[in-house]
Amino acid sequence: MDEVRVERLIQKYKDSGELVSEDPALVMLKKWPASKQYQDNSDRLPGLEKLVCKLLLICFIEYYLNRESQLEEI
Repeated sequence: MDEVRVERLIQKYKDSGELVSEDPALVMLKKWPASKQYQDNSDRLPGLEKLVCKLLLICFIEYYLNRESQLEEI
């Protein structure tokens, strides 16, 4: 479920053009906490931190697995 969510979020940012120059991890770490949704309601930040950590872990695992498969092809 979370893997699908990560893929959808990455695709959303690619489609909007925001991800052309930025890594998805940087978008999550820099832009999400600074968004109006979290500035106006700072008690939601711990939940956001947990979500970002989970999504980043998925991104890093996918990157590692893709990298491993590329190295095996060589």
